Amino acid sequence: MDNIYQIEEVVAEIFSRLDIVDTRDEAVFYNWAYSAVRELGSNSLDIVPKCVEIVDGCIAKPCDYGGLVELILLKGGKSIPFVFTSTGASSDRGDYEDNGSNFGSIYIDEDDTRFNVSSNSKADHAEIVYYSLPINAEGLPIIREVVKEAVISFCEFQWIKRQRRRNPKIVPMSEVDYYNNEWKLAKGTAKGRQKMPNPVQAETILKNWMTLLPKFKSKNRGRRGAGITNGRRNNY
Repeated sequence: MDNIYQIEEVVAEIFSRLDIVDTRDEAVFYNWAYSAVRELGSNSLDIVPKCVEIVDGCIAKPCDYGGLVELILLKGGKSIPFVFTSTGASSDRGDYEDNGSNFGSIYIDEDDTRFNVSSNSKADHAEIVYYSLPINAEGLPIIREVVKEAVISFCEFQWIKRQRRRNPKIVPMSEVDYYNNEWKLAKGTAKGRQKMPNPVQAETILKNWMTLLPKFKSKNRGRRGAGITNGRRNNY
């Protein structure tokens, strides 16, 4: 099984690699690490639904949110069908007041912590079906070994970008490009590794696969009476 790390452990390792002594930026690195975990996503089997109240047009993302599978708008417990478009989301039917009115277009956008829904949706709740990230008791992400190096690489990239903005004469753009490429490579590797089964899963898959193989009975393929005597084939 995957080893897991608390976010504090990973941030401490990043500080050590970058030789950062001042710990006042810990919260910044926590946010970067959290963003990286969300960017990398989670195991595709970890899909959960959650009903969330819409407050002032905002749908708060759960603390273990790792990517959207489906968003369902609800009014009075009934779903409001709509489809996502390049400019938002479009309703395909009227509201549930039976007055014949139509919503028109429902616009939805998102940031790191919430979805924002246009007021004409008339929705009061939303069901979010999403990829769930592993978190600890404090609601902070638990970082799995398969994504750890990618998380570190993302934080290093964000840090060097900030250093470049602060001291463009000291930090060359080539260094920013280097860390950006390292992040892209680590991201691709992590996403690929997440799709691979762990040893326990692989053994189970192999056992299930073996049960599907047909059982052949051994047969004597030679003709009756055929054999070899003194190095010569005898055919009767």
